[in-house]
Amino acid sequence: MQKLDVLNRGYGGYNSKHGKVILPHIIDAEDTKFTKIRLMTIFWGTNDAVDTFQHVDIKEYEENIDAMVKLAKKNDINVIVIGPALHDTTAYTKLYEEGAVEFKDTAKSSVNGRYSEVAKKVAADNNVPFVDIWTLFVKYGGWENIDPDEINSKNYPKIKELLMDGIHFMPEGYRILFEGIQEAIKNYYPELYFEKLPEHLAAWDNIDDSNLETSLFANEPL
Repeated sequence: MQKLDVLNRGYGGYNSKHGKVILPHIIDAEDTKFTKIRLMTIFWGTNDAVDTFQHVDIKEYEENIDAMVKLAKKNDINVIVIGPALHDTTAYTKLYEEGAVEFKDTAKSSVNGRYSEVAKKVAADNNVPFVDIWTLFVKYGGWENIDPDEINSKNYPKIKELLMDGIHFMPEGYRILFEGIQEAIKNYYPELYFEKLPEHLAAWDNIDDSNLETSLFANEPL
């Protein structure tokens, strides 16, 4: 019953500057005469926004996201842009003090928010959807009127439901992200919404053991 393959191309510690260089090679490898990239999420900004060697100036970040979106569209790939989320400095600092992470915390939710707004602008300029995970997290916690840099697990323990170590998502955070992506697909690329995608193999209860070849491939061929 395969509909589409989902390929995860995540690169720990990388930023949008690296992504801009990598993306052409990903497209060359995956978009071939045998396979077609139907949809791509472009999700950068968390590392770009920190004040360490990973930092990318916000203007360059904007240019990098724009270049990646334009490259995808040039290759007839549907795009969803995702911006960075909130940051829990309390959780991250605890790990740093325990020696579990190497670098002192320099991230701020307010700065992540500015990078998120830039990513949102790039998406709008290119007429592609944007998943505003920063705002979705804020709404989840009811923190709309709170200074974003005060939203941490010391002051607001509920953020621990979203972030594992101050940066990476907990299951609830991924649920919110998934629903945001699903909504973007439904509204912008309805032909790719899971309910409308054709199935390429028969359902188990439609398989005829006396005629396997025909019954297995009775649906639209690959």
